[in-house]
Amino acid sequence: MRRSLRSVVLIAVLATGLFSCVSTAETDWQSMQDDADRFVDAATAEDGSLGAATQRLAAQDPPPADDDWITLSFPSELRIDGVVATCFGDGTAQLGYSVSSREGSVAGGSVDVLCDGGETEIPLAEHGDAIRLSAVLVSGSGAVVAAAVSGGAE
Repeated sequence: MRRSLRSVVLIAVLATGLFSCVSTAETDWQSMQDDADRFVDAATAEDGSLGAATQRLAAQDPPPADDDWITLSFPSELRIDGVVATCFGDGTAQLGYSVSSREGSVAGGSVDVLCDGGETEIPLAEHGDAIRLSAVLVSGSGAVVAAAVSGGAE
């Protein structure tokens, strides 16, 4: 009996030690935001930049409401050549976009962006006075997505 009690105590101590060593990975929001900010800084310094934005995404976030989309508005209608998106963190984000003009919506859609720091290009070749962007995390625990819009006057 004494031997089995020692075995149970030893197993309990080892299990406690193992569980205390295992921790869930903490999302490093600052590092991801720093990477996204560097992308935005580089993208907005390029000729033809119309602007850029970042959005922080967590696994438990609900899809954004229409009013929560990021809007880049322009004083007059411009040629919107495209969007370059990137994502830092883990998993996959889905970036939604919508180009509009005074007459209404011109083009829109969504694209999956891997959260590995690579760039995803979305060619548009549209004309509009605004572009709306929003993202949702499809898989993973957390990420920061960044998108840069390019184009120019006719």
